[in-house]
Amino acid sequence: MSLRFGLCAVVGMLSFATASARADHVPGATYRGVAATGGTVEFDVSADGSAVTRFVAADVPSNCGGTISKGFTGSVPIVGHAFSSDPADSIRFEGSFPAEGQAAGSLLQGSCPNPLVSWTAATEAAATPPPPDKSGPALHVRARRSQRLSRGGRIRVRVGCADEPCRVIADATVAVQREGRFRLTRNLARLGAGDSVRLEPRLGRHARAAVGQALRDGRRAGHRVMISAVDAADNATVRRLTIRLRG
Repeated sequence: MSLRFGLCAVVGMLSFATASARADHVPGATYRGVAATGGTVEFDVSADGSAVTRFVAADVPSNCGGTISKGFTGSVPIVGHAFSSDPADSIRFEGSFPAEGQAAGSLLQGSCPNPLVSWTAATEAAATPPPPDKSGPALHVRARRSQRLSRGGRIRVRVGCADEPCRVIADATVAVQREGRFRLTRNLARLGAGDSVRLEPRLGRHARAAVGQALRDGRRAGHRVMISAVDAADNATVRRLTIRLRG
């Protein structure tokens, strides 16, 4: 009966560890706690959060009589916010992190028919949150500074965000000698980190006719273009450029 209970407990603890793999552990922290039968448990997480570097269980009553003591110094990898020592050890330990600052796991005594003793632990160390993102995307803009007016009244600008996902927006106006200024349709796109796209702001039909006539008459026309890139934290990077139109 006790062996069956122990196997069920092991299965339950493994399920718990899998479910809790989504929780976070605290790099560089020392966790201290107690076993279900008594005694103490203490372990350290490496500064980079990748491993348990020390584990000590002291005076933990065994389910088979006597006490369990375990001292370990080395490196047990933390994978998916869970860890487990060498299965070949006569006394094994394993654990996971059900919530920030908390840990839970078990000691397993190989020579005992009912090997599992559960434990819980906690740390007073707080995880250091990442600094807030206050920098705009690394925006790259390429365009010919002299472009021929296309049949559709478009200008062409290639833009990209090198370091993070972003949304890019192209706003443009065209100034025509003796005609005034016309606004082009806004062009926008969403990009992944390192991606680029060609944006093509476009003149309306009336403005296209006015610009075309001005260029045929030898009058000057030029675009002022503003490219904005905005990241997930609403930080923006803006580039401005001027494009001269040719007939």
